[in-house]
Amino acid sequence: MTSHSEDNNLPLEEAKWKKGVVIMKKIIRARSEGRKLDLTFNVDTCRKNYVLKEAGKLLRTFRTNLANTYLKDENGNYIENPPTEPPEKYASMISEDVWKDFVAKRMDTSFQEKSLKNKERASHSKYPYRGSRKGYARIEQEMIKELGSNVSNIPRQELWKHARVNKAGEIENEDVQQVWNKCCPKQSNGHDCGYYICRYMKEIVTYCEGGTIPIDYFPSCRCQQYSDNQIIEVREDWCFYLISKCL
Repeated sequence: MTSHSEDNNLPLEEAKWKKGVVIMKKIIRARSEGRKLDLTFNVDTCRKNYVLKEAGKLLRTFRTNLANTYLKDENGNYIENPPTEPPEKYASMISEDVWKDFVAKRMDTSFQEKSLKNKERASHSKYPYRGSRKGYARIEQEMIKELGSNVSNIPRQELWKHARVNKAGEIENEDVQQVWNKCCPKQSNGHDCGYYICRYMKEIVTYCEGGTIPIDYFPSCRCQQYSDNQIIEVREDWCFYLISKCL
């Protein structure tokens, strides 16, 4: 992150951020003198698309929540006289002009007709979405919060399944169950791929019957991710083979 003042008397180059305490004193002094600071977040090029994509998901979810909370009644229908000013809770974030444009778009007949068509199409989906009004971004946030601070992201297949289970966490739709049965464990990082492949090979050799790998992954091996003990088991097998056969 970099920052600079209007009169350029406070250069905060990225290379100088190692002196965090000194820089913070300069920032506090500048603010006390009434000088404006412009802050920017420099995202690495390889992560830029991902960050923008996630920001887009959160923005769409936020807009949907605004419409559901302030522009619709309890039955989900748009109210006749929507508020003309932004909600007090978001007054510091949303200007009156932005709010008016948002309300005008949501109250537009063509927008509402398009929204109804999308809902109608979604209601006949082969894999019905059961996340209520929550988007995938909010579902992922809730799952991460529930699982704890050690989890930073949720595998896509687990997120997809979670959005299609009932309140008890069970799959009721047969088509959804068939897709889930085909999912094998997937790594959550970039350095366990070799161990996962070795684990797949071991499971295929152990459980495959008749020389044909089934379309549905082996039920006894089906999980979101391999546990640490399962990965350690692969490492121990590899070490035992290396010591006994190669040394």
